Amino acid sequence: MGVQPGPNHEGFRFCRDGFFFDDDGLPLVLIGRVEFLHFWNCLDSCFSSPLGRKLIYAATDAEERILASNERYKLGRFFGQKRVRNVLRQRALNMGWGVFGDQQITAPVHDALSVGFALAHEEHVRQLRFDMEWKQPSQDLILIDYAQKQGNLSAAPNPIPFEWMASGKNDAGEASLELDLDLREHRFFSGDEQSFFLHVSVLKHLFSALVGRDSVVHSCMKDAIVDDDVQHAEVAKVVAHASLEAFNRSEDAIYVQNAKDWYGHLMNKFTGRGLGVVQVMQSILNGDNHSVFHINSPVGPLVAGTLIGMWQRAHGMRASVRLSQTQNALVLQLSEPTVDYA
Repeated sequence: MGVQPGPNHEGFRFCRDGFFFDDDGLPLVLIGRVEFLHFWNCLDSCFSSPLGRKLIYAATDAEERILASNERYKLGRFFGQKRVRNVLRQRALNMGWGVFGDQQITAPVHDALSVGFALAHEEHVRQLRFDMEWKQPSQDLILIDYAQKQGNLSAAPNPIPFEWMASGKNDAGEASLELDLDLREHRFFSGDEQSFFLHVSVLKHLFSALVGRDSVVHSCMKDAIVDDDVQHAEVAKVVAHASLEAFNRSEDAIYVQNAKDWYGHLMNKFTGRGLGVVQVMQSILNGDNHSVFHINSPVGPLVAGTLIGMWQRAHGMRASVRLSQTQNALVLQLSEPTVDYA
């Protein structure tokens, strides 16, 4: 029997600077289930070999590091396994990952993510390493078989520190946003879409696994100019591409008549979901040659890709893209492509 998610996500902080934190003070983002599925499928298609295991291990390693560093997940010397297991099952529900049971997950938000988190929980509670096989007989059920591995329970690796993954401040004195999450059984919805919370550290581990891998990037990102100051530019480019393609599969309406009209869209799409703050520095709607956006986000390239899609839909044309970096932020410049008649 599962436990219901906490009605208000007590202890979570949704700050007005666009950075969200869980009840352990760790940064996270709010993502739509279908949105993430489109993003992941696009990202996976950019590489010649499947990335499924990379996503599972990113979830496992990130979750393992969180559990190992927090006292409330610590096992007692002689007892406490049942208590910690119950705490972790409640955690999975509050995050929107699914109902974690013994060797099964009901209502998983995403197969690879949910399986990765479940593996981290099993290894943490039993203090053993496991090989894992799983099958999904239906969309709402995953069955998992754990087989003990030899060797010690060594610490999960550190992810690469990406300069364009900005950090916010979990400031208790700052006013917080009010999130309207509609709880339905073991799921919650933001707007009309089932959503879930994802720790930024999961994306750090995933992006780290992409460094050095050859990718094929299509769409306007293939010809995008990415300045030399953008750290791990190929990773930034492929993440932006996947995010752009995911947005193109949505039906979000983007209407802007002047630069100020961007505010509501940016607030709804980014700031209100823990994806940071985007500022409009210039706009072709104000007579400028380019639209320029300043992106201060825990996942800058993901926001940049979505923003390219929003701009193209708003203006009804493809964009000429330039991406640069300033400190921990990205600067996205978009304009109408020039036509060479020569």
